[in-house]
Amino acid sequence: MASLKDADLALKLGAREGQERVLEAQRRLLALRLQLGGLLEGPELGPPLCVLFEGWDASGKGGAIRRLVSPLDPRHVRVAQFGAPTPDEKRHHFLKRFAPPLPGWGGMTVMDRSWYGRVLVERVEGFATEAQ
Repeated sequence: MASLKDADLALKLGAREGQERVLEAQRRLLALRLQLGGLLEGPELGPPLCVLFEGWDASGKGGAIRRLVSPLDPRHVRVAQFGAPTPDEKRHHFLKRFAPPLPGWGGMTVMDRSWYGRVLVERVEGFATEAQ
């Protein structure tokens, strides 16, 4: 299995090649999104697609999400962001607020933060009780 110590950190990607790779990946994602949504090759819906972004503050999650969804039709993708819970959200189990944005069949959601990281943060910052 590969590990970080085996990575050649001297390798660089030129700006032009980087842009070409991003554009190709965006085209591929668009085609996959249309296929999952039943908009290509028949009316069958594909499975739900949920993309999770986790990372430190100011680590570039927002920019990566913008590049990811920019070629997609906003009617066919939902972007959900999660910060500190609102007073209404505090009245419920702390994971409840992550359920509504989850996609149904043929749907796609991109989450800026997820329940994975929030489980720790909610407990450390006192937004969730020990019992929860």
